[in-house]
Amino acid sequence: MMCKFLYFSLIILITTNIINAQQYDSVFINCPNTYDLYKNFPVEIELYKNGKLSYIDTEIDLNYADGEINTIKVRKGKGSTQININEDQNSTISIKGSTFSKTLYCNQSAIIELYDSLQNNLILEENKSYYISSDLIVPSSYKLTIGAGSRISIKENVNIIVDGIIQSDGGLNNPIIFDCNSPNKFWGGIIIKNDIDTSIFRHTFIINGGNDSQFSFGHSNSQPILFAENSNLILDRCYFMDNIGKAIGSLKSNLLIKNCFISRCDTGGEFLTSKVEADSCHIMFIPDEDGILEDDDNDGWYFNDVHPSGVESFVKNTYIISTEDDGIDQNKAKLRVENCWMEDCEHEGIACSNNNYVKINNCVFMNCGQGVENGYGKASVEVDHCLFLNNKVGVRFGDEYDILSEGKMYVTNSVFFNNDDNILNFDPQIGGPIDNSLFVSYSLTNTIDYDNINNCISGIPLFNSDYILVASSPGYLAGNDGYSMGLINSITTIPQIALNNIFNIYPNPASNILHINFNNIEDKEHQVSILNTSGKIIKTWKFTNTTNYCTLNISDIKQGIYIIQYTNHKTTKSAKLLIENEH
Repeated sequence: MMCKFLYFSLIILITTNIINAQQYDSVFINCPNTYDLYKNFPVEIELYKNGKLSYIDTEIDLNYADGEINTIKVRKGKGSTQININEDQNSTISIKGSTFSKTLYCNQSAIIELYDSLQNNLILEENKSYYISSDLIVPSSYKLTIGAGSRISIKENVNIIVDGIIQSDGGLNNPIIFDCNSPNKFWGGIIIKNDIDTSIFRHTFIINGGNDSQFSFGHSNSQPILFAENSNLILDRCYFMDNIGKAIGSLKSNLLIKNCFISRCDTGGEFLTSKVEADSCHIMFIPDEDGILEDDDNDGWYFNDVHPSGVESFVKNTYIISTEDDGIDQNKAKLRVENCWMEDCEHEGIACSNNNYVKINNCVFMNCGQGVENGYGKASVEVDHCLFLNNKVGVRFGDEYDILSEGKMYVTNSVFFNNDDNILNFDPQIGGPIDNSLFVSYSLTNTIDYDNINNCISGIPLFNSDYILVASSPGYLAGNDGYSMGLINSITTIPQIALNNIFNIYPNPASNILHINFNNIEDKEHQVSILNTSGKIIKTWKFTNTTNYCTLNISDIKQGIYIIQYTNHKTTKSAKLLIENEH
């Protein structure tokens, strides 16, 4: 009786300490500055504490339009909604019970209609409203550039088909909107087919789309709102909300997805034979937040097969919360998952099957059907320094399909606690465990079959507010690498994009091409230089306008560690840059 009391007391203590850490001191209201009357208006909010995203779960009341209130469900510091503002003067939205607010301006300008095929390059002016009345075609020789603050309404089921280049160039405080023109209806999507150039979307809201069945794609059979085929696509701080289709889809493409938010979409993204680099994303409420299970393959991310180059995909620093199927579904892909948090996934946090591999490091799996499953086929799964808490099953080898599970699963340095079944080896094809398939070592297993074998132990873990073991806990500094079992790096304090950064670079490491976002640039004259570690300038680029984006050719710079430096008349900022060119 005393042991049981101690057990539950420790759970309460752990939970209380973590809840006390989930506070916030500022709110970033992320939305356009200008609205069109009677149109959908998207709002995303981010809760911060000490300049970093707070991982609080809560509800926030948004006040707008003479006292109307919309309640936003926040998960791990972020949430979103849509409102409709009918005030023909300026309006204000605010967070109830706080001083956080934002002034919005009603659009008074005429709406410009677009349709058919472009006859030349087209630049959509900043802060203008546009209406696309029929499929808009961007031919292979042309470029469509969309200025910051543009509001693009699209007719039901209408698409933008890009054989050339599309660049959606929003700003942090002046994002772009793609939306359906009719209330309670859905437009189609943006289809990109260009294997030479790179299309880019930055600071862009994409809402109420994915309804053209002729472009359905993937195992949930819905249209991706953004689809890349044999293409190169960069998404940075894009917001996919309330789409009847998938947020993102790809076929034989290269995608860089950074700082993106996806909520209430059929699927977060489905990638077939593609190379994907996903970093610092937030995926939640897939496909919706009504709490009614539909399970139409509504995954956070779905990775199917390998890019023709053979290069693996990766997901890191990402939250995937409340999906009605899997958080991440791997089918024959080569995939690496690091520093991620999977919670409330109806089936698996990560489901692995068929072939190739998944390598999982420093991740949290909480309140899922199963944390990680290695199912049918011959997939290899490696799990290292992970935490499995309050799931029905922590890790499992085997699944419920009619195909035998013949792969391997290796679990090291991990913590299992308060799951209905911490570790399960069971395949229905043979009615029991499969020998030489599941290997667990140096872990806090709390499972009779694994405790005290291969340096595994049992006990009640004691966490700090970041779910990292404290010095008095079993498993502290007991991993095979000298670190503690479970998490070794905080997921809840992963650095988010700084709202006052002057510039951001990606990718880093880089080869051949480097992309730079400038934030809130006012100077018409500014420059970027690359220096070696001795301070010698290797190359300089000078700019004479207020552009907020540039692409630098660094193919002539040798592999190594460098400093990239931004300079204007007020300040100089630097960051480390790793170049991986081969000469």
